[in-house]
Amino acid sequence: MKKLLVLVMVLCLCLGLTAGTAASAIDEPVDHDELVALAQAEGSVVVYAITSRLTEAAAAFEAEYGIKVEYSNVKDKEIYTKVTTEVSGNTAGADVVVVHDSYRVQSQLLATGYCFSQTPNSLKDLIAAEYQDPLVWYFGLKLFLYNTEFDGGVPPFTNIWAVTDPKWSGSYYFKDANSEGGNFNFLTMLTNDEWSGKLTAAYKAYYGRDIEIPDGQTAGHVWTKLFLENSIGADSETTMAKDIAVKGQNKQWFGWTAFSKLRALTDTTQYAVDAITDCDPFSSYLQPCYILITSNAKHPYAALLWAEYMYTDVAWAPYGEESGSYNVISTLVHSDGFTLDYWLDNAVVDDPIFIYENRYDMEEYYNEVYYSGH
Repeated sequence: MKKLLVLVMVLCLCLGLTAGTAASAIDEPVDHDELVALAQAEGSVVVYAITSRLTEAAAAFEAEYGIKVEYSNVKDKEIYTKVTTEVSGNTAGADVVVVHDSYRVQSQLLATGYCFSQTPNSLKDLIAAEYQDPLVWYFGLKLFLYNTEFDGGVPPFTNIWAVTDPKWSGSYYFKDANSEGGNFNFLTMLTNDEWSGKLTAAYKAYYGRDIEIPDGQTAGHVWTKLFLENSIGADSETTMAKDIAVKGQNKQWFGWTAFSKLRALTDTTQYAVDAITDCDPFSSYLQPCYILITSNAKHPYAALLWAEYMYTDVAWAPYGEESGSYNVISTLVHSDGFTLDYWLDNAVVDDPIFIYENRYDMEEYYNEVYYSGH
């Protein structure tokens, strides 16, 4: 019965994506100047985003095109409810949505047809095909930060199974996935065939014996259980990062958080911190941020022009200056010294369809484990 339900959900997803895209795709003119003229005739564009760092881009867009940008920074969980409520009621709201939870993007926005993805013509040769449907703006990186005042600043481990070792029990933080959707997506991906296979091999390398996997589970489930049992919960990744980094502590602390948190920890008189960037079989997780257009957009041409503008130096500047943000157009600056290609070889990356099909099972498993030990 459960397999049948999954098949029905997948069919609905495919139908939703097809219907949403076909019914809502914008007939973009070949001539870019004509697109600009059509957008200018609409006069404005409404943007909802899970970030507050596009205000300068909005002002620059207005100055360049004379199109007013009504920009709203909406909290991650609220944005999906807001968009689905407005679009389902055909109420004027967002034209463009900037969001990053692959599961909710698929289940609440794309499968329902409330939003669709469209890559502007000018970007089709600049963005790899795998990032065009749905359209990815950039990837944000999560990994382990650690306090460098111990063991000469050497990372505390090089195999990801080390975090399941009793020696690190109660020494690291992990924000509850129920309030951090990306963490659910990350853990869900660990249960696919690829990552479970890699985790199986890494377990043997670390513990020197074959892993025992309960019936109906994967190596990803085993790692998740042991990882959660050793962890300490956290309400805020910003607070977590500071707690890890502060100098003068009596033991090694580390925690799973956004690489970008380093931007607040540059004062070397207060903090001693670095990131684990090389680990077997993964060091990190890449979370995509998507640009979608609502199916009832009142300003569709301005929406498409704004989507294009998101890939300019001006819109990207606040992200390129920090650690852990990697645009899918490689020529846009990444100032932390790493590249998207480097992380693609070292990170878990979302497969939106796999997450759509399997996250609910992970949520059930996670909650059973997490709330029995926290």
